[in-house]
Amino acid sequence: MIKLIAVDMDGTFLNDMKDYNRQRFDMLFDMMKT
Repeated sequence: MIKLIAVDMDGTFLNDMKDYNRQRFDMLFDMMKT
């Protein structure tokens, strides 16, 4: 069970448009759930 996900929002996670790669996040999140 995932209890916490922490991200650094200084440009490492967000792009210049203040958005993120949702497809990549979904893939990583699926990996964390197993």
